[in-house]
Amino acid sequence: MERPLRASGFIGLATVACAIVVTVLSPVSMGSMPEGLRTPVIAFELAATTDEIEVMFGPRHSPERTRWVSQMRAGTYLDFGLLALYSLFLASVARGLLPALEAAGRLRDPSFNALRRTRAAVTVAFAAAGLDVLENRELLVILDRLSANLGGYEDALARLQWLVWSKWMGLAAWFALLAPELIRARGALRIAAFAGLTAALASVLAVAQRGIAAEVMALGIAIGMVALVPGCLRPLKAP
Repeated sequence: MERPLRASGFIGLATVACAIVVTVLSPVSMGSMPEGLRTPVIAFELAATTDEIEVMFGPRHSPERTRWVSQMRAGTYLDFGLLALYSLFLASVARGLLPALEAAGRLRDPSFNALRRTRAAVTVAFAAAGLDVLENRELLVILDRLSANLGGYEDALARLQWLVWSKWMGLAAWFALLAPELIRARGALRIAAFAGLTAALASVLAVAQRGIAAEVMALGIAIGMVALVPGCLRPLKAP
């Protein structure tokens, strides 16, 4: 079979389409965001204090706050569909990558470590989605308080910090686990590996110093996932 990952590629196409809709529904600009952060959704997820969130969403009782909260809520609800798709996509790629490389003659005898890493990648894909579900619940709690022009969401914000960073680190770890096989596959899959490894490095830096590193982290994972799609759809030929 020349396209052993084609089924995964179709799931990837649906994932990318859903991600585009989430992006369109979410705010493209907001109030003053934390230093170094330019993407409203990323800034909201990674906000460290209630003051940052209050400034980001504008003055209480303002029409801007009403509009931004409504847009962010719509994007968050649709994100439940996106997380289901990307977890299936990543798990499918992880499960099929070694057999695909074997079928294409690019890998004759998978090592035990390779098998263990691909199994770990499947687990990580679903774990990241589970964390994303919990993250979205906390985001919706905060949005409800913002919509009512009330505070009192410190506990939700504290829980959000653990969930968000764990999710992003998990997604970066998926690419790190499969990087050797993705690089061996060449083409777009190799691009996905390098984008994901860049995101993994940026995620470590972002934990210590938020800002541009966090944007690089999110962009690297996004590029990695997009690059996986043509990599899965194209033929894997023998070297």
